Parts: sequence; structure tokens; C-alpha cells
Amino acid sequence: MNLVNHQFRLAARPVGLPKRNDWNYVEEPVRDPGPGEVLVKVLYLSLDPAMRGWMNAGRSYIAPVEIGAVMRAGGAGRVIASANPAFTVGDHVTGVVGVQEYALMDAQSAKGLVKVDPKLLPLPVYVSALGLTGLTAYFGLLEVGRPRPGDTVLVSASTGPSGRRSAVYRRPLDSPAPFERCRAGLPPWFPDNIDTACLAASGTMVAFGTIDGRVFWSWDAGATWDLAAKGLPEVRCILPA
Repeated sequence: MNLVNHQFRLAARPVGLPKRNDWNYVEEPVRDPGPGEVLVKVLYLSLDPAMRGWMNAGRSYIAPVEIGAVMRAGGAGRVIASANPAFTVGDHVTGVVGVQEYALMDAQSAKGLVKVDPKLLPLPVYVSALGLTGLTAYFGLLEVGRPRPGDTVLVSASTGPSGRRSAVYRRPLDSPAPFERCRAGLPPWFPDNIDTACLAASGTMVAFGTIDGRVFWSWDAGATWDLAAKGLPEVRCILPA
């Protein structure tokens, strides 16, 4: 097979934010799949906050990425060669494919691949709304949070693969209306300048901080907002009282 793979391999354990020299960019030839193996052309990657934790040594819910290994990442791609009876050339799949152009999956790793249909939904949807982060949000809210009729839900949408583009949505759970974007009382730059990872709620009181040192709060579960403080250092965390 006359293909060249392009990979990012972990060269060192990052301290703080990862740096360019924490990585090795590697090129290597792509071999044909052996018995039980599948070769996937990676088309999309999901860049998740969990990836930073995977770079650290130590005990966790999953083994860390080893030094010299291809950086772990979920993604979507197309099968271009297969010696595994469960997959045929042309299948579209999602799974842990790594930060590389081609993923050669052994028989055990191939068990983690899930076939998807790009005719039903675009491939990026399968690694976002229907991927790990989207399913975490869905089951986290409905199965773990277990909101009750009459509760009001505030959704922070600035973290994860969507980056620091913020939005706050609300809807009474017993209402048939769709979620609505909270805008009343918010400054015009709100959609682009607030990390709502700093959002905290207690009862009907909600507050969030901004990267330019402001704090906004709402006393009616996010219907309206007021400026509570300004001139602070960058606000990174707010804890409910």
C-alpha cells in the first residue's frame, strides 16, 4: 500500500499548557491490514478537554497516553482496507482513532468502532452531538441530574469541543416550548467573551464571571441579568454560596 501516515506522538508530559516540543510530528508508511485488522482514513477528530488529562502520568479512569504513542483522540473516518469480517471498504465509522491521518486498528481495537451512516447525518455530528461529549451532556442531565417538572435548566455551552463561544439557555421542564437563549440584561459582547465554565447556580440565583473581570448575576433563574462587579482580575471560577 503506497500511503504515508502523518501522526502526532506525545514526546513529553506537558507542564501547564502543552507546548510544541511536547509533540513529535511523525511520518511513516501505512501497511496493509493483517488478519482481523481494519485501516481507517481519519476524516474528523474530536478535540476534547479530556485529552489534556490523558497526557498526565498517574492513576485515572483510563491509562495515560504513553510517551512516544500517537495522541489518543476520538474521531470519524472511512474504512479503506479491511481484513476483519465485521467491516467492509466504504464503511463509515467512529471510534478512538488517534491524532493521525490513517488509523490501523487491530482486532481488539476494532471492537470499539461503531458504524455510522453519513446519509442520515453529517459525519461531524457523530463526534459532537451524538459523540462522547453530546451523550455525556444528555445522560448527565436526564439520568444523573434527574430534573423535575417545574425546574428551570441553565445550560453552559462554552466548554468542550465548541471552545470558548458562550451561550446560556433556559426552559421550564414542564413547558413544551424550545430552549431559549438568555439575552435580557446581557452586554452585546456576551456571545464571544464569556467562559461560562465559570457559571454557578444556587436555587434561582445564577452568576458567571468573565475574562475581563466582570461578574453578572441573575435572581430569576437566568431570565434577566445585572452587573454585580467589575474591575476584577480574570474570573476563572465562581462557587455557589
